[in-house]
Amino acid sequence: MRIVLYAVAALIVLDQLTEVAITAWPLRVSDLSWRFGFFGLFTGRATAFLVADGLVLATAVFFGDPRPLRAWGVIHLVLAVLLAVGLGTFGLDVVQLSRTVRPDVARSFKLAAARAAVMGSFGLLYCIVAGLAAFRGSRRSPRRSGDSAESLLVVES
Repeated sequence: MRIVLYAVAALIVLDQLTEVAITAWPLRVSDLSWRFGFFGLFTGRATAFLVADGLVLATAVFFGDPRPLRAWGVIHLVLAVLLAVGLGTFGLDVVQLSRTVRPDVARSFKLAAARAAVMGSFGLLYCIVAGLAAFRGSRRSPRRSGDSAESLLVVES
């Protein structure tokens, strides 16, 4: 069952990354509008990534797999750094782009920017907390061999 749950999570992540890559292609990193759209697109996929993330974390904790927890912790902390850089760049892009936005779409632009900034900020906070929690959980995770003295089942007589 463990392999199936990890595979489902991997499929969700792969699907979302493929969707982002196809939509964002061709890469135009030097284009302000493209970067603005890409960041919005990526943060808009946060819910699906969160489902896959929760599935991996819950599976690793439930089955007592410390290695996936540690790896997931590293991935979260790396993503936190990338999100911090992305948020900074996004903020600068918003400031530059706001000067060129037509007045009739200015409100939509501001709302899209605010949504992406809020989602990115929550994503950053989540990645830091989840990354640290995954490391902490990997140290407490019971061994799979079953030789743990502690049991999750408590029986009173």
